[in-house]
Amino acid sequence: MFITFEGVEGSGKSTQIKLLENHLITKGYNTLVTRQPGGSILGKNIRELILDPEQQDKPSDLAEMFLYLADRSHHIETIIEPALRSNVLVLCDRYIDSHLAYQGYARGFDLEKLQLLNSIATKNIIPNLTIVLDLNPEEGLRRVRYEREQEVFDRIEAEKIEFHQKVRNGFLKLAEKSPNRIKIIDASNSLEQVHHHIINSFEQLLVKK
Repeated sequence: MFITFEGVEGSGKSTQIKLLENHLITKGYNTLVTRQPGGSILGKNIRELILDPEQQDKPSDLAEMFLYLADRSHHIETIIEPALRSNVLVLCDRYIDSHLAYQGYARGFDLEKLQLLNSIATKNIIPNLTIVLDLNPEEGLRRVRYEREQEVFDRIEAEKIEFHQKVRNGFLKLAEKSPNRIKIIDASNSLEQVHHHIINSFEQLLVKK
């Protein structure tokens, strides 16, 4: 199975992925946790190119879009597809839906073209379940500041609040289009409540399979 986590900055994806991983291990699942961008050595270099706020030669919006695709293609080829073939349950922090939300709904690129490019990059590998941790972007960025104990944001986090609102709305619209795959979970609830809802979504997936 392939499960992805999506959401605005500071929505708690990394924390909830770790909690789900621990739960799955206790149930006997062989799991792999990874992320996009940055799930491979090449991906880590691409991630730095995209997110480094101090970089003098910052990528244009179009270059940024293709950098994400390059990471996704390599990640599928070298990490995700081999794991799925070995019956490993893959948990991924961000995937295609982030590309559509950030580059499509927020940056303004054509959604149909983005979907086509992603289908090529991913070999049409679609998650069995996508968890969107929904949160007010202002609260998410406040959490980021609190966790780092400083004001420094990466290049995407530093975008205007209007950009992050568009991202959030993008995720909600994507969920409307794919209600069977994408599950919206209120990330403003307690850590334990969010985890409980994620477990319920996973168990519903098992019933369907």
